[in-house]
Amino acid sequence: MPISLTQVAQQFSYIISNPLQFTSIYFVVFLVLVLGINALIGNLPKVRVVFLTLVSFYFYYKASGYYVVLLGLSAGVNYGLGLLIGTTRVQWQRLTLLWLAIGVNVYVLGIFKYGGLLQALYNGTHSVSAFIIPIAISFFTFENISYIVDVYKRNTRAQRNVFNYFLFISFFPKLIAGPIIRAKQFMPQLSHRFALSTSRFKYGLILITQGYLYKCILADTLGVYLVDTIYLQPNYYTPAQVVLAVLAYTLQIYFDFSGYTHIARGIACWLGIRIPLNFNAPYSASSITEFWQRWHISLSTWLRNYVYIPLGGNKHGAWRTYLNLLLTMAVGGLWHGASWQFMWWGLAHGLLLAIERLIKPYISAPRKLGQCYTFVSVTLLWVLFRANSYTQAVQVYKAMYSSTASATQNIQGLMHYPWALCAFILGIVLIIIEKRLTLKLRLSVPTFLYMLALALVMVYVALLQQEQAGFIYFQF
Repeated sequence: MPISLTQVAQQFSYIISNPLQFTSIYFVVFLVLVLGINALIGNLPKVRVVFLTLVSFYFYYKASGYYVVLLGLSAGVNYGLGLLIGTTRVQWQRLTLLWLAIGVNVYVLGIFKYGGLLQALYNGTHSVSAFIIPIAISFFTFENISYIVDVYKRNTRAQRNVFNYFLFISFFPKLIAGPIIRAKQFMPQLSHRFALSTSRFKYGLILITQGYLYKCILADTLGVYLVDTIYLQPNYYTPAQVVLAVLAYTLQIYFDFSGYTHIARGIACWLGIRIPLNFNAPYSASSITEFWQRWHISLSTWLRNYVYIPLGGNKHGAWRTYLNLLLTMAVGGLWHGASWQFMWWGLAHGLLLAIERLIKPYISAPRKLGQCYTFVSVTLLWVLFRANSYTQAVQVYKAMYSSTASATQNIQGLMHYPWALCAFILGIVLIIIEKRLTLKLRLSVPTFLYMLALALVMVYVALLQQEQAGFIYFQF
């Protein structure tokens, strides 16, 4: 059957029912072309920056449609305000421009992401209207704000090259779900010449292979075949099934989000850009405080630098410190989504952080006990994060214990999910041995085995395309 020009053109256009994602076959073709051209112009840093900026904006267009205009306007306004702050010498004028820039960013984020929540507050209701949220708006807004604040504090120079700034905001490997990068981490890399060495290729391949395995084999299997089904109607399942789904989501969100980060870091490595680590064995943490030092490190760092410390940090007494922790984590919760359960999730983490700080001088628990407490606490709070509403979260909590099912029925119920159980067991094993899988150990594996594993995952994705889920953090 001949392919028409119209069909070809449609592949280059935004398709609302099929946005571009790392797990799509079209993305693989897109990436191969980008890598090839990037290698050819590696000795021309300025040309490479322009090229990567253009393909990054095209990537966002394919992922989010005409919201690419919003991305461009956001980057342009912050680029201009950053220049003004960087060149203005009068302090009150610099401060005015700082607050103007922060206000513009918060306003845009509020309108596009929190319009439904603000409407619910205005109407005095608990239901939040559905708004079509631009993909990655939370990520690039936080990067814009960090840049503006850093320029104001003279921690980084105002960027004069417009393409450098636009690439900083739009760099496609990290655009959709981070990590959140500061300008001083990103900008100096843009002036370097680039050549894809054998060692760089293998390191990127390791990250990408690990990321696709985490996402497509573990996270999607747990989500599609277990978590999504049980969370839809938790009252219809036995307590054992619901508990398994709650535990499975704890693994799913980790392998989904860290899988994305691994892929992003691997692709960036192949393109000559270093992206910082965003996860460091978070489920091995022995406290909520340590958990947030290991989980979504870039967001935790951003909240510390641009919310917690400006609020006063721990420099104004114990109770002010506890309040600052609660407010910071509430912001972190709302950053994830415009709904009440995200706010309660953030506040709950803030409360646990405050309690840990309060009792730390008096209690010293064994590390294993601390790890159990942390894992259970984080797992139970993920219910608020995963649930579609506060009501659904309550239903899940109740369904974990409010049932007359016998022990036999509970065990038999688990056998309905063989693939999910296999993924769950494999996920638990990986989490336990994760800290032992050092870079040196991973580099010792022959390159062709990583290439074979990646090829097999790509075939799996192609065969089961309709059953692949989007990355969880795409909605943020």
